[in-house]
Amino acid sequence: MLDADVEELTEIEGVGEHTALLLKLIPMVQEHYVQSKLKPRTDFSSIGNAANYFMDYYITKNNEQVCALLLDNSNRLIAPVLLHEGTVNSTDVNPRKIARIALAHNAAGIILAHNHPLGDPTPSDADLYTTKQLMHAFEAIDLNFRAHLVVAGNRYKDAVDIVRENQKYAVTYVAFRANNLPEELIGMEGQILLDEQCKRILAPSKTAKKREKKTNPKTVKENRPRKAKNED
Repeated sequence: MLDADVEELTEIEGVGEHTALLLKLIPMVQEHYVQSKLKPRTDFSSIGNAANYFMDYYITKNNEQVCALLLDNSNRLIAPVLLHEGTVNSTDVNPRKIARIALAHNAAGIILAHNHPLGDPTPSDADLYTTKQLMHAFEAIDLNFRAHLVVAGNRYKDAVDIVRENQKYAVTYVAFRANNLPEELIGMEGQILLDEQCKRILAPSKTAKKREKKTNPKTVKENRPRKAKNED
């Protein structure tokens, strides 16, 4: 309704021109209020603080926006940046462009965010792919990628956390399958149901230890039989 023109609003029963103008002011007032809370050196050590800011920011946005909070070494705000507005895909979120902006501000860290206006904060496959690309790019320039928040209404999810959990799951899955263990031993999101099995897999086998002992020159020398002394 807030996106409607004044003329369209006045067509609603009980809504006059003054009421319509007031309704049109609500998004601007809300945005001014949110931005007034965002001051230089605001502490974003907690991802929850960033999530609260972005949930307030996106509440009046009906189109997708990609935003970033650039942070210093103490996770305090250097500057907020609007990176893209409109339908978001991986080509719109260019790692080089974001890296250039971060370096221009001498940022040590970054919190990225975009909204899902349809109401589901679950990151799409494209969101996760883009997040992985950004993780690699930011790692190369030593930029701390704190989070990639996907916001929908009063809910959010962190795509960086999901990518990292998926990576742990993939490593665990490979370890289990390499030892011909059934998939049922692997819990959801990479949680291991049998910790002792995991320890056994990751620990060096007795055979490997024996092989290492035999091939270690120091060990071979120590274990070599001593020559009998010639008493003559």
